[in-house]
This record gives sequence, C-alpha cells and structure tokens, in this order.
Amino acid sequence: MKIASQTNSNGNSYYYPFITSSWDAYGHFTGLPDEDLWAFGWADVIPPQWIYHYWANNVQQHLVSGSWAADIAVTARTTMKLFTGGKATIQRRNLIQLQCGAEAYGTALPSDQWGPVFAEWAGVPKTPIAAAKLRALGQWVGSDGNLWLALPDNEALTLNLSAPAQHYNAWATPTKYPVTITANGNDLSVTNPEFCVGQKVTFSLNNLPTGNIVNMIGNWQLPARFVNVAWQNQIFVPTPPVGGYYISSGSVNYRTNSSLLENTNQTSCWFVNGSGGTVGMNLNFQFNNGQYVNVTAKGDFTVFRPSVMMNQVNGPRYYTINDDIGLTCKLKLGENNGSGDGTMRYSVEVDSKPAGTHPFDNQFYGNVGITQLITADYSNPVLIFSDERCDGSEFYSPPIRIIHSCLPGLNDGPSDIWTTPNIVNLSCRDFIRFKPDGDDSIWVTLGIVTWDTVGTAEQDFWGNWTKTTDVTPAPSGPDRLDTFPIWTQSVTAH
Repeated sequence: MKIASQTNSNGNSYYYPFITSSWDAYGHFTGLPDEDLWAFGWADVIPPQWIYHYWANNVQQHLVSGSWAADIAVTARTTMKLFTGGKATIQRRNLIQLQCGAEAYGTALPSDQWGPVFAEWAGVPKTPIAAAKLRALGQWVGSDGNLWLALPDNEALTLNLSAPAQHYNAWATPTKYPVTITANGNDLSVTNPEFCVGQKVTFSLNNLPTGNIVNMIGNWQLPARFVNVAWQNQIFVPTPPVGGYYISSGSVNYRTNSSLLENTNQTSCWFVNGSGGTVGMNLNFQFNNGQYVNVTAKGDFTVFRPSVMMNQVNGPRYYTINDDIGLTCKLKLGENNGSGDGTMRYSVEVDSKPAGTHPFDNQFYGNVGITQLITADYSNPVLIFSDERCDGSEFYSPPIRIIHSCLPGLNDGPSDIWTTPNIVNLSCRDFIRFKPDGDDSIWVTLGIVTWDTVGTAEQDFWGNWTKTTDVTPAPSGPDRLDTFPIWTQSVTAH
C-alpha cells in the first residue's frame, strides 16, 4: 500500500495515486508488484519507465520543492510462487534455474514539475543489489544471480525472495530443464523400448545446462546382466638381449567396469542376459557459481534374448582304429571316411524374434556360431593341458544367419596318431553364441553344451590293435548360461 498527499501554494490538497488510463504502459492503475512512474515517456516514441514496490518496510518521506510539499509513505509485501508444472511422478526431479535480481530504491527526488500529475518516485535513485545477498526458497542465490534447484513436477512453492534493503524490487525468472534418460535416443519418460542382448545400448541424461556444469559426482544403476568394456590377454614378447613388447592373444572378452558408470551423464553397455528393468541415475552437479544440486531420474526398458534348445543328437558314438602302421595307429571318434557316423554330432535350435503384427515391432536378426573350448589328456604330450583352449579357430564352423530360427550343429570326431597306449581323452564346452545386427554389437552366449569322450587303443605283442576304452556319453545342455568363452591359446584336436 502507498499513500501520498500534496499541498500547493494556494492551499489546495491532493491525494494520490490518481486513476488514469495512461497510468502505466498497460493502462493499469497498479500491477504486481505495485508500480510507479520513474521516467516520463516522450511523444509515444520513448516509453515511460517504472519502479516496482516489491518490498517496502514502512518507508516515509517528506518532499519539499519550491511551493510544493508532499508526504509519501509506502509499505509493500509481494509474494511470488514457483509452479513447476507437469504431472507428479516419483521417477524424476527436474532441474530448475532461477535467475534472480534486485535493486534498492533511495530517497525520492523533489520536482517543480509535478503539477497535476504527481509522480512522486520519478527519478528515484536505483542501486543494484549484489546477487549473492539475495535469498530464495531458504537458500542463498549465487553471485551470478542463479539459484539451481532439483524439484518434482506439479509443485507450487512460495519463493520468499528477499534482499537486505528497506525498499526494493526483486524478480526471479525460472527455466525448467526436464531431466530425462534416453536409451539409444528413446526417451524413457514417454516410451518403454526393447533392446536385444549383444546390442550396444547408450544411456544419456538429457536437457542439461552443460555450459553451467563444471563437475558431476554420482553413478548409474543398470539392471542385470550387462558388460561395458572389452579386454584381451596380453603376452610379453622378449627381444634379446633386452626389452620386449606386448601383443594381444586369445579371445576378446567383456566384463563390467563400475568406474564407467560413475561421474558421467552418459554410459554405454551390452546386455548379455535378463529381461531389462529400470535404469536409474543419481548425480550431484556442481555449477560454475559453486552451488551443488542432486538430480535423479529413472526409466524402464526391456531386453530380448533368443532362446536355445537341443534339437537332435545323433548316435551311436564309437571309436575306430585306422592307419595301424607299425607301432602307431590313428584312434578316432567315428568313422574315418567323413560320413560323420559315430562322431559327436548334434544340432541345437535357436529362436530369435519374428516380425510382429505391427510394422514397427522389433525383429532381432543376426548370426549364430559355436565356439568350442577343450581340455585334453592324450597320450600325445602336445595334447595334455588342463587350461581351456580354443579348438581350432574362434568358431568351430562358419556362423550361420538367423532370421527367425536356425539349427546350428556340431560334428566332432577327435583323433590322434600315437603309439600304444593311444589315448584320446577330451572334455568340451560348446558355446552357442549370437550376435545381433547393428553397429558395435558383440557376440553373446545363449547357452553351453558340454560333453566328454575317452577312447583307448592298445597294441599287443604281435602288433594287433584293440580298443580297450570307448566311452562317449550324450551331450548335456544347452544350459542358459551367458558365460563368455575365454582362452589364450588355440589347438587342433580334430
């Protein structure tokens, strides 16, 4: 409320404010906050300027100018509320930037030209108030005028914006940054996308004022199971007389590195199992004005994993003795004619996701291959080892294409040529692997088939060879394990 009285030399008294259609730029008598003319306009070219009584603590002044005298008093209290908007949800706290400012008013200036228009605050001195002296929502505003907050949607908060002055105007301009998580560009606040095991998925925290953030501390929480970094065994190769170098050897492997989930607004991974779930993020941002704000966000997604099952196991399995020349023979699982009879022979069925009823339904195509790791205890000392090694190249046979379903298989007849006793003793793990189409996809394990075989041939005094051991049970599995095949060496045992 403001009250002013004015008396001229003729003894006439006037009480103000006047109500006129030209009181302010909008034709209003008053506004929020209450306003008064500060500078007259000119000929509809220069607009008038105003002061705003956001806060005044019983300010009283007596003005005298020539034959004019006036007493003015103003008390003002302005309440501002912040409406965060949106729909209330427990999954997100939005980042809010309040750009705050204030200016203090000094003593009103007397004027000989008040005349019939009593502009008691015209030309009053205005002094900016340092932003760091302002408070809003119970917190100090930064020296740059910014107050950073993390607030939920659908909130109405009283700002309580205040400054250390008796008479001042203050303002706050809010900017809302709806913090959301995207997964490969899909906004998880509005959609629930589906991804495939082996597909690279990049999670990003969006709508951040990155130019104002100088540091971030916190971490991402992802559902099981995933990996996010590749690694490979390194072997030192010496170069006499001194020195040497390292080379990569064996399989390319993957594991989880928790540091890649920390202190970043973006992280990537490959899911190897599971059905997806909720991704969460909890980061404490440090802004360039020294303020800290904790921001959280969540979102849901699903993960598809192709199924694998045993399709067919061929039998019987048996050893044959071949090429018995002198003191050696070839002991082989199965016939020695390439027919596949008697070998370890099976096929598995892998089913991926067929085309859906909707044209935009996901269809996860790719390739399927089998990687075999073995341990061996042969008579041949070259084939005696207890550490798992890759049998041949990475894939036992070339991977095959999968659209909806495929039947990859194995036909393995291990053998060796040796003297008596000629022993073939082999333990195998066959990794059924899948790699979806797409950039940066990786091979993941859908299941593992395990099997063992033992065969022994012995030569008697007269040079005759006889099988003394012939045991090859049916394969077991495939299970649903997602273990990666890890090896540092390759051998050939077939």
